[in-house]
Amino acid sequence: MSRCIMSIEHALLLCTRAKQVWERVGIGTAIAATGASYFLDWCIQSFAAVDAEKRKLLPWSNAQKSLIETSWSGYTIDDGAEQWVVPSENKIKVNVNAAFFNGGNKYGCGFVARDHHGMLVEGKTLLFTGTASPELAESIGVREAMSWIKSHGWQHVTLETNCLTVVQALRSSMDMISLFGQVILDCKKLLSYLKIVSVLFVKRSANMVAHNCARYGICSIRLATLFGSRF
Repeated sequence: MSRCIMSIEHALLLCTRAKQVWERVGIGTAIAATGASYFLDWCIQSFAAVDAEKRKLLPWSNAQKSLIETSWSGYTIDDGAEQWVVPSENKIKVNVNAAFFNGGNKYGCGFVARDHHGMLVEGKTLLFTGTASPELAESIGVREAMSWIKSHGWQHVTLETNCLTVVQALRSSMDMISLFGQVILDCKKLLSYLKIVSVLFVKRSANMVAHNCARYGICSIRLATLFGSRF
């Protein structure tokens, strides 16, 4: 049986399966052959190229952000609210947001449930230790909010988030090989149980209460540290 000796570039870049993986994570066009002899050298050179490619695209990305929000094919008539509005009678609206905290390896999520009178039904904050991208933190917040809704047995709920990436992923049929993709899959499974829960994208201005709730998570920990278990 003949032996096939593969280079690093063939194994990680040039073979069909490797190309599919890089395309799936969205950096296929930026990864390029480097001539590196060692795996670490290949990683350093290749991902430096990815960073350079992203920097080139950043001005275009920022300029296109508002256009994407309105031209995305999955955008519905109920998406894009700039101000919070009460839900329909006998329905609950849950807003969710994530927040990052300076000076620590922490991020938090906050959920706020309100009724058709605009009155607070319940709120909750969660604090996580570790690093996460903004999209991952937002997706975790949405997943936890869905679990929260399920545990309460609430019916006819609208869930709002100002993270368009999460809403796009939830409405997409694509499977993503990433931690973000796994969280989105968890959300989809929860939605299969929550038949009358809809997820909408709203602007940041319509989600400020949830944002402030998410940021309160770090304050509660600090107060508990300051005053002890009596807090």
